[in-house]
Amino acid sequence: MLISTTPTNPSDSMCITEKLTESLDVEALMARTDELEKECQRLRLNLRPNRIVALIDGDGCIFEFERIAQGRTGGLEAARCLAAGIRQQFKVGPHRPLSVYVFLNKSGLKSTLNKLHINSEWDDLDKFMVGFNQASAGFIMVDVGWNKEAADAKIKALLEKEISCPQTEFLVFGGCHDAGYVPNLSTHIVEGFESKIYLLTGYNECASQIKDLNLPTFQIYDLFIPEKIEVTRSYTPSPSPAPSANDFEFDMDEASPAPDYLTPDYFIPVTRRRRADSSASYASSVNSCASTYSDCAKSAPNCGAVAIPPSTAMRAIDASRPVWKLYYLSSAGCNNPECYNSHKYTLTDVELYNLREYARKKVCSSANNLGDCPRGEDCIYGHKCPKLSSCHFQKLGKCRFKAKGMHTPDNM
Repeated sequence: MLISTTPTNPSDSMCITEKLTESLDVEALMARTDELEKECQRLRLNLRPNRIVALIDGDGCIFEFERIAQGRTGGLEAARCLAAGIRQQFKVGPHRPLSVYVFLNKSGLKSTLNKLHINSEWDDLDKFMVGFNQASAGFIMVDVGWNKEAADAKIKALLEKEISCPQTEFLVFGGCHDAGYVPNLSTHIVEGFESKIYLLTGYNECASQIKDLNLPTFQIYDLFIPEKIEVTRSYTPSPSPAPSANDFEFDMDEASPAPDYLTPDYFIPVTRRRRADSSASYASSVNSCASTYSDCAKSAPNCGAVAIPPSTAMRAIDASRPVWKLYYLSSAGCNNPECYNSHKYTLTDVELYNLREYARKKVCSSANNLGDCPRGEDCIYGHKCPKLSSCHFQKLGKCRFKAKGMHTPDNM
């Protein structure tokens, strides 16, 4: 026997219809709820902190001179090395947005390079900055000009903005050399942003007041110079009249012809210095050049000193007449009578040492191209890469020292 499922009572039909309608409304409501939950999740992901921002004071975090000397290529490599070091510190991949701001006084840095006799890097610095800025859309290196603490003002303003931004997950602060940032950092720590701040050190040692903040600190090796630059200022005496022949103690009849210029009591002769074969010979050459006026005057017939005029004695290096390395470091000296560079500066032992070390960082073209240098030990330029086997640029195939054995220690 067949049983009909069709409701015979109209009221039963209405009840079934209402139940079906309610069921459909519940399903639609559940579907809508799922859509809203997915939208909320997407918004949470968009608002979740995921940016890394680096603020670097370029007056204290100075990139290595070897990188600056490579111009645009060095700027690109410096940016890549900086990005890799930051991503490695936070263990994040390339998908994480990274913004880097470097503020520096370009003229001040050029002046420092000049005082260190690193003159060839002047033009390279501009190209280095171009390369750094071209490395990534989020990498910005800016010259803030000569104004005092101009870089500090820029960094403090960006620090205030970026640390409170909800999308900023980590803020890398590269100004550990300057205790003037301590009040700003302390304020943000009190406001609850301590977990965001990480310190990037340029020098091996940071300011003690910043160290007392106990913030996480890290360093990227071979990116910035590790020690603070100390430039000794030369004393510029007031002009004084040139001494007369009666001022000298030796017999003028027996003396050789007097030099073109003679200095007053603080007379320091400038001699053509040989390339030192050892620290002892180097020290002796420096000591011989530091003789006083009376000693030099007594031995003037034999000392072979080249005296300098009072107006240039003991003065600072003039950027328009830089020190000529060959004259001071090579036994052959300079044989060019129209040489543009100066031969009349008095260099201290520290300045001579820095000049010698800087010259050795410049590759010898003969050794690099021919495999052998005819000047031998008297060559003032480098026959070995200063980094030897640990040279980062050799691994990239971009080191200027290209000849065989230039990255191998002598004892190997």
